[in-house]
Formats: sequence, C-alpha cells, structure tokens
Amino acid sequence: GGQQDIDLLQMIGVPLPTPIRFVSGYDGFPAFEFGSEANIGRLARTFFPNMFYKDFSMLVTTRPNFQEGGILFAVTNSFQTVIQLGLKIVDAGVGRTGEPLQNISFIYTDTRNSEVTQEVARFTIPTTSGEWLRFSLSVRGNAVTLYYNCEERETQFFDRTVSQLEFAPAAAVFVGQAGAAEEGKYLGSIQELLIRKDPNAAEQQCSGDTGEEGTVSGSGDGGEEGTIITIPGTVIPGRPNTPLATQETPVDGPDIADPFPDKTVDMERHDGDTTGWPELPEGGRDSGLAGLPGLPGVPGPRGETGAQGPQGMKGERGEPGDTTLVEGPAGVPGLPGPEGPPGLKGDIGPIGPPGERGMKGERGEPGLQGVPGLGQAGPPGPPGPPGVVTVGEDGAPGDPGLPGLPGATGAIGAKG
Repeated sequence: GGQQDIDLLQMIGVPLPTPIRFVSGYDGFPAFEFGSEANIGRLARTFFPNMFYKDFSMLVTTRPNFQEGGILFAVTNSFQTVIQLGLKIVDAGVGRTGEPLQNISFIYTDTRNSEVTQEVARFTIPTTSGEWLRFSLSVRGNAVTLYYNCEERETQFFDRTVSQLEFAPAAAVFVGQAGAAEEGKYLGSIQELLIRKDPNAAEQQCSGDTGEEGTVSGSGDGGEEGTIITIPGTVIPGRPNTPLATQETPVDGPDIADPFPDKTVDMERHDGDTTGWPELPEGGRDSGLAGLPGLPGVPGPRGETGAQGPQGMKGERGEPGDTTLVEGPAGVPGLPGPEGPPGLKGDIGPIGPPGERGMKGERGEPGLQGVPGLGQAGPPGPPGPPGVVTVGEDGAPGDPGLPGLPGATGAIGAKG
C-alpha cells in the first residue's frame, strides 16, 4: 500500500461518471466497464512521485470488447504530445493457423532524450476479445517479463537511457485513453490496474485472489458476467470552461495534493454491496476531482487579416557564428570562363636542343673586299716546275708596212 502502490482505478472515484458503470467481473468480483464517452484523467502528481520507480510491476485484469483493444492507461508529458509510461492492447492480425492474435505493448519514454513515444516491448498473445485476461509485467533494469494467466511467458530487453522517469508537475495520467497524445480509447472492462514498486509482484498476481490490499475483491455473488451493478447518485466529475491545452500552454489542473480530499467518503474497494454509499447532489463539493482540460475544439473560421503593426525594436546583436571551416563535398564543375588577357613576357628560357639540318640556301651576294690581313709575309715558295716550251712553225711574211717617220737630224760631221 501507501505511495509504493498506485491503484489507477482509484482515479474513477464514486459516484461513478455516467460513461462508466460497474459490471460483474472476473470470478464475479466488481469491475469497471468503460464506454466510448469515458474520459478519466488527472494530474499525474496526485498519484505518481516526481521520480518514478526504477524497478516495478504492473498488474492487469481486463476484458476488451473488441479485437482492437485500446490504451489501458497512459502518463503523458505536460503538452499531451508524448506518452512517457503506458500499456495498451492492439490487434496483431492472425497467426499461421488463422487464429486471431493481440499484442500487449509497454510504453516507456524518457522525454529528456526523445520527443516521440517509445514502445519498448511488445508481447503477442491469443486474442482475448470478449474474455477476461490476466497478465502482469515485471520491469527490472532493461528487462521486461510477461506473466500471462499466472505463468511466466517471455522476457524482452530495451535500451534504457535513464534509471528513472521524471514526471513534470503538469504531466497527466489517463485511464482508458491517452488524452491528446494518441488515439485509441479502450472499450471494455477493467478490474485491476495496479502498479507496484516491487518487480517481484508480477509473478505473485494470482496469489492475491483472496482480496488482499490493492486488488479488486468482492463477495463473489455479483451474478453472471455482464450484470450491471447500479450505483445511486452518479455524477460526472469535472469543471466547466477549462482553458484549452495547446503546444504553447501546458496542461494545468487543480492544485490538489490529495486526490480524495474528503476523508468521509470511503474510497476503498467494495464487495458489490452499495448500501450506505453517498448520494450527492450534482455539482456539490463532493462531486469528485476536477478533470483535466478537454481536447481543443473545432477550429473556427479564419479571421480577417489585421492591420500591420508598428516596426519592432532592433534586436540585440547576436553571438558570433561558428567560424570553423568544414570541408564540404566537391561541387559540380562550372562552365569554362572567358579567355583572359595576354600575360606578361616571361623570362628567356634555356637553349633548346639543335634542330634538324636545313635545306641549302641560295647563293649570296658577293661581299665587300675585306681588309688586308695583318701578319708577316711568308717565305718564298719553292720554285715551280719548268714550263714546257713549244716552238711553233714560221709564219707567212707580213704585208709591207707604212712609211716610217723622218729620222732625226744627224750630227754635223767634221770639217774637212
């Protein structure tokens, strides 16, 4: 008992809300039947500690009306966008031989590391649609063990990032649904929905059939299954005109530390005898706990565009950005650029190797007479060989010559 046992069916309270009624359950003991309009939700802090248990057990006795099952319970974050802790029964199709199957799903989400609901274990069982189902889960470390119909069946393991879940002050807990976090209302009967801090309690579920604390007990004479046990003076707990919950506005509930402030009302389980149960006027101070805000209504028509507001003030200078250079992937090659201007004249390069011999050129013009060379005259050369003298034949007499010129005056001879 005490804070170590959390009986989620105590959230329903008495008198019962209209969409919920008592029926004869497993072994004839009383059970709660949830209709489609049932809406049971409270602030989680009224039942759960801020830091949830590291190891624990969950004990369930229920009868789903349909193959689809639904959400048995859910603890959500403040905005009802993530299920942190929960159990649900869902349709699993058919087996190899055609028999219908269902899954028992365990939800465990650390919102410090995930913004999406995490289903960490899923156990497949034969369908229990229309039949009573008893099962329990033992969570020890990162192991989840299923006990089905009082027998250990299977152990699965999950990646547990923290040892304890932390529930925010505005976190919500629901029975038979998950609020706005997920669709899938549970339609059926629930007789036991208990969380215990002891991980060994799961294997002891069937030892509590004699009505020990924390289990549903009764006289056993509740009649056949499905018999309605009427409760006088039923009212629907809740408060009207509760602000809607949005992403920007966390769920806000009544500021209560005790889920049952009126100690004169007996909140323990009963054996089916309703004698002496209080009949309260609707809306009285004992009408039950204030419920969580309802889901947002249907959006209204779009309003007209308002006038443009004045220009806002200049914001503060932001922090310098990260200047760390990160090499990215190579881009697509660009198109060829335009031809650039001629470059500067380069340095004279080294002399290249000799080319092939060219063709003979044309004869050049005679050059100018060169300057006489300098230097001493060489010695006379050796005499040449004697020439060949050839005597020709006498020629013919020539023609008579012209008269000669007068001779010079001779010298004067001596006087005789």
